[in-house]
Amino acid sequence: MQPCSIFVNPLLPTLSGWDVLTLLKADLQTRHIPVIVTATRGDREQSTRHQADGFLSLPIASKALKQTLAHLTEEAEPSEAAEKPIESLVILRLSPIRYGEQREQPAAIDLNHLLHRHNYRVLEADDLEQAELLAQVWKPNIVLLDSALLDPIAYLRRLSEQSFLSSLPIVTLDSATTQAANQIAGLSVFPCLAPLVEQSVSSGRSETSALLQVIQVAAGFAWRPSVLAIDLAHLDDPSAKESEWLQAMMQYIQTAGFRGAMGRSWVEIIQKLQSQSVDLLLICWHDTTIHLATMQAFLELKSLKSKPPILVLDHRRKIPGNVEAPEVTDFSKVLHDLAAPILPHSLPMEKLLDQINQILT
Repeated sequence: MQPCSIFVNPLLPTLSGWDVLTLLKADLQTRHIPVIVTATRGDREQSTRHQADGFLSLPIASKALKQTLAHLTEEAEPSEAAEKPIESLVILRLSPIRYGEQREQPAAIDLNHLLHRHNYRVLEADDLEQAELLAQVWKPNIVLLDSALLDPIAYLRRLSEQSFLSSLPIVTLDSATTQAANQIAGLSVFPCLAPLVEQSVSSGRSETSALLQVIQVAAGFAWRPSVLAIDLAHLDDPSAKESEWLQAMMQYIQTAGFRGAMGRSWVEIIQKLQSQSVDLLLICWHDTTIHLATMQAFLELKSLKSKPPILVLDHRRKIPGNVEAPEVTDFSKVLHDLAAPILPHSLPMEKLLDQINQILT
């Protein structure tokens, strides 16, 4: 049994009511249930941004309650027999400027209307932690970054540390933000530098057509297969320098038409694998001690019901007469149990890319 509607108050004792609303709308089993936010009048706009189906201001009036429930019940009945809607692009819009300041910019509000008119679903966040949560739950196609950042370099460096956000294509709207984003390694930047003023947004002039074209190009990039690369030496020792060879490999992967990202921690890697946002896991294996945490992470990977193909690049030095340590032998067995091809470091880059192509296409 499921309720016909859910009432949510933002002031929940443990988890924010806004986060609860986000989770309800993300779950396939609950997203169709109407959610009504009960809060003060000042929260009405925020409830709309979080995809609430209804809003009741406190204290709740009996008449308003009956009208809201009747309206949502009428809408729910025909929707059950309706055909499944065509899937549209999901855009995560980052607005670092406070919403109170943003209301003074009419073009920003019209921009949302423009996106909705073209059947785009817009999620909004004003801080990176909230945006990272939305990215994990809703799996947006692109990130749309508002202009006029006070310190674009610092902001984008923090964004690059968010594992889900940094893997998405980013559409920028001004030259300063674009230049800053291009200086941050690993970000995929799609600039739209045509000026967006209130008149062009409301009339559908060429400036907005340019934005829609950039969004489509970025979304097409988002649909490319995703390769997540991990350097075992760096994961076991975060202070270790990342492999320059692996960084160069990421450039080749992106040039070949795939999306490439480097895993920074086991927690991040397991999260991405569980969210099924990775199409190939590329493991760079060096001469390094196999720590207990590494073995546990791979055993957890082995236990995942749905996991991507795994490719291992063996960068270890082969010294004749050397006997493998027991933990290395055990680790090799785990890799073979995962049916992961182990390729030599000496393999030419062209053949390695051919191998990746065979797996992903």
